Amino acid sequence: QVGTLDSSGQVTASSETFATFDEANQAMTNETTQVIVYNDKIMKMPSGIAFTTPTSGYTTLYSNVGLSSLYAGVSRQNELEYVTSDADKVTVKVAGKIAYVKHSEVTLYPSHEKMKRNYYTVNDSGDLLLRKYNHITKAYVSTSTVGKAPSSFSVNGEYYSWDGATFTDKEGKNVGTYYQYFNMLPIRTSTNYTAAELDAIIMANLEQREGLYKSSPSANARYKDATTKSKLVGLGEALKEVEATHKMNALMILAWAISESDFGMSTIALTKNNLFGIQAYDNNISAAKSYSEAEDSIVDLSDSFVNKNYVPLTGDYANGGMLGNKARGMNVRYATDPYWGQIIAGHIYLLDKAAGGKDFSNNESPYSLYETTSDILNVRSTPELIATNKLFTYPRLGYIVTVLETTGEWSKVLSDDRENTYAYVFSEYIKQLPIAK
Repeated sequence: QVGTLDSSGQVTASSETFATFDEANQAMTNETTQVIVYNDKIMKMPSGIAFTTPTSGYTTLYSNVGLSSLYAGVSRQNELEYVTSDADKVTVKVAGKIAYVKHSEVTLYPSHEKMKRNYYTVNDSGDLLLRKYNHITKAYVSTSTVGKAPSSFSVNGEYYSWDGATFTDKEGKNVGTYYQYFNMLPIRTSTNYTAAELDAIIMANLEQREGLYKSSPSANARYKDATTKSKLVGLGEALKEVEATHKMNALMILAWAISESDFGMSTIALTKNNLFGIQAYDNNISAAKSYSEAEDSIVDLSDSFVNKNYVPLTGDYANGGMLGNKARGMNVRYATDPYWGQIIAGHIYLLDKAAGGKDFSNNESPYSLYETTSDILNVRSTPELIATNKLFTYPRLGYIVTVLETTGEWSKVLSDDRENTYAYVFSEYIKQLPIAK
């Protein structure tokens, strides 16, 4: 059937029916107000949200119109930006990247005057918060800190973004592009915090968790005795050792563990020494891998995931060595939660802010982050154009590089190659990211 939308998003379907989607599509006379409906399910609409509602597991995103080439997965009850539909598929954008999904794995909600959706806001402390909306229950279900709010944003204002960087206001007006430092920070960087300082950060956070339990035991029973039971206790030295030998930022790994293991107090962490939910897949959480010690899970995160498939350009899931989102970074393939990278970045931001801001909040010279602007960019071991010094190639634009210094036409960067600490790229093919401050 062809239906007509009113200003509140309600659909009035015509009495006429059509045998196929294509016949109904040809009968549409106004694509700005009409939809196609099949068994009370909207199949095509002018604009709106494609909400992930797979019957099990996650919604699969495909990179081709034939739905045969997997791009990534998105966990249940998350928003995708609707583009268009045909009889076979729905075209969407995820963090600005075009992808295709099956009709059976999303529910379409058309735009209207009073439509609610995910948005970002600012608290009194100047933090940027993400509020997630569930289109099924018609309620906001979570609020997460993702980083520093841009100085131009108003406290309690509502801002909308599909990628966590380019924002519009409630009227749809563009209000700027501001990347979160820790969301775009390559994992090859190092934290300024020592092992002892990391242990102090861990203990301060566990004391806060215990405080939550003492103030409300029934609601926070999982945090009872957190300062003695948590698998994060005493990991500072192990984190710095992994940073030195595996080239993974220790504060980032700590925040990753906090996010995945609920401050080292999750069942998987406590019973299996698994701080990252390794092999705890969406459809089989109980299959999570067991380790002898918690630090073993950190090494495995490096050897089986980060330094094998995600950061090296030869890796099967290489989309950039930062947390990122569903368009670039480890978030593309590591986690089905499209906000996984933003949420971990928020943990890093809060850890750093509370500990004195040595990495970003009060650091006058944090790492300089740039993105590549060429579809093909060779990365070299020395600042010269010769055949024997090519380390690897960025295959498309948008990769993040950490620039340490620029001399003439060359920029010295941290290398994504684990065997080489430094590398060089042509300066004209990178541009600095605008970071929220």
